[in-house]
Amino acid sequence: MVLRPATQNDVDHLFAIHREALKSYVDATWGWDENWQAAHFRDNFDPSIRQVISYADEDVGFLDLIVTRDAAKLENIEIAPRYQGRGIGTKLIRRIISDAENMRIPVRLQVLKVNPRARALYQRMGFVQIGQTETHFQMERLPTG
Repeated sequence: MVLRPATQNDVDHLFAIHREALKSYVDATWGWDENWQAAHFRDNFDPSIRQVISYADEDVGFLDLIVTRDAAKLENIEIAPRYQGRGIGTKLIRRIISDAENMRIPVRLQVLKVNPRARALYQRMGFVQIGQTETHFQMERLPTG
């Protein structure tokens, strides 16, 4: 598994992964409008925080991470469904947690309420709910020790 910085050339492929990975959750929460989703994805595509996840020489997902001196914020992690369940997300989140531990900062994220599988993964990794919105659970993992 390798991470590489995203470029504008990745937009279409990563949107296809986004559609595959999150369409059912977005549809259950707000409804899926293909044109709006595509425009929103392109308009909010930020290569400065987005990294492409490559596995077995194929781009299989992406993550958005913002690290400050106060916290590591996992803004987004999406993996194509056919590559889920292989430990890719777990390894990446463990890496983020380890880096945050070294910096003595918490890791924060939010997860859609309609995605219990992702929420369970975060809970297994030591994240606890610290708040919620109408659509999301907000979670945090504090540094240990």
